[in-house]
Amino acid sequence: MTQNSHLMAKLQTMLEIASRETTTPGEAAAAMSKAQELMLKHDIAESQVRAFEKTPAAIKIERGEIYLGWGLYKAWKQKVIFETAKYFMLRGFGGGPYFGIVLGRHKDIQVYKAVLQSLFAQIDAQAAKALKNRTPEEKDRVHGKTFKRAFYKGAAVGIIDCMAEEQRQRHAAQTATAAHQNAITLVIDGAITNYIQEEWGGLLGTYRNNEGRGDRGAYLSGYRTGRDISAMPALGDGHTNVN
Repeated sequence: MTQNSHLMAKLQTMLEIASRETTTPGEAAAAMSKAQELMLKHDIAESQVRAFEKTPAAIKIERGEIYLGWGLYKAWKQKVIFETAKYFMLRGFGGGPYFGIVLGRHKDIQVYKAVLQSLFAQIDAQAAKALKNRTPEEKDRVHGKTFKRAFYKGAAVGIIDCMAEEQRQRHAAQTATAAHQNAITLVIDGAITNYIQEEWGGLLGTYRNNEGRGDRGAYLSGYRTGRDISAMPALGDGHTNVN
C-alpha cells in the first residue's frame, strides 16, 4: 500500500467513524478533528477522501513463516497461531511440519513473530521448570513426555483465552481506536481472501487437533502459565497497533 493510499484509507476510516450512528458524540468529534487536521496538513479535500476507493487490492499481503521447532511438542504452537493471528490482523494456518503460516501485512507479521518468539520461549522455560519440580508421586503417576504434552496443551488454551478476553474488552470499550481497528481489519481480511484466491485458488488447510487434555494437573498448570504470560504488557502491546 503506498503512503498516499495508506493516508487516504486512514482518513476515510476516520470520517466513517465520525458519521456512524453507533459512535458517541465525543468519539465522533475526536475522529473528525483528527481527520481535518490531517487533511489540512496534507492539502486534501474531504470530497477527495470520500471519493477514494478503499479496496483490499490496495493492500500488499505477504506470506510469513513462523518456525515451530521439531519433536512432539510443536502442535500447541500451531494451535496458538491458528487461533490468535486474527488479533494481529493476520490469518493463521497449519503450515508444514516445522513451521506455521500467517498471511497479512509485512509489519503485522513482524510484530506477531516477535510476540510469539518471546511467548514460546517463556512457555518452553516454564514447561521445563514444571517438569523438573514435580513431586515423586507425580513422577510415578505421569511419564515426562505425557506431562509436557498436557502442559503445552493447557498453555495454548490459556494464551488463546487471554487474548480473546482482551479483544472483547477493547470492543466493549467502543473507543475510536477499537472502531478504527475493526474497519481496518475488515479491509485487510478482504485483501487476504483475495490473496488466497489468487495464489492457491481457495482456502489453505487449517489446524486440526482432536486430542484430549491428557494429565489434568499438567494441563491446568500450563493453562495458568499461558494466561499469565499472555497478560504481560510486553506481549499485550503487539496486537493493539492499528496504524
